Amino acid sequence: MNNDTDIDFKIADNDDTDPYDTENKFNETAAKYAGQSDYHFYYFGRSDDGAMKTGKQTIDLDGDKFTFKFQTKSALKGAGINGEDDDKYYLGGKLVTADKEDKFMIASIDSTGNVEAGYGNSASNSLQVKAKDLISDNTLFTKVTSTTDPDYKKDAQVWVAVKDANGDYVTGDFRVVNTSGTVSKSKSVKNGNDYKITVDKNKVITKIVQED
Repeated sequence: MNNDTDIDFKIADNDDTDPYDTENKFNETAAKYAGQSDYHFYYFGRSDDGAMKTGKQTIDLDGDKFTFKFQTKSALKGAGINGEDDDKYYLGGKLVTADKEDKFMIASIDSTGNVEAGYGNSASNSLQVKAKDLISDNTLFTKVTSTTDPDYKKDAQVWVAVKDANGDYVTGDFRVVNTSGTVSKSKSVKNGNDYKITVDKNKVITKIVQED
């Protein structure tokens, strides 16, 4: 990690303040600096290399391999991509994906378009938003209780996303991604915690269902 586009100095991966030598530490540090224009992550290969890398790369973090993507042109050539790129989200260049066990995960997107870490009651280094945290927030979701409601299900609990004064869902800052990092749209998916999550054509979460 470097603190500006001139790459004046390198911050060690096990730095006391901003470590990034494991996945969790990387997530927390990358999220901390994602919105700051003078901090960027670069990759110079293994210790026997030293050449700045661009495009997609596979990088080892504490024994686990992860997909990264770095800028290929512009003044920020080599910098890790932040935000959405080709229907996928990146944080400090690292591709945001769901665990194989979960199959799908919810990610929170901040006002600058970057993925947030530590949403709700999750750990400060977690990029995954728990469905139970979303549905417990009545400013985001309303639980369906009336049997005459078209969304009511006899053998399930249903929460529908709240709409604002303009008729837009207030859950527009959340995205559902799969194990390859692709953002879901116009479908319903089920994650590893047995929540069925429905997203519309704009990739916005509109409903969450938990079967009894």
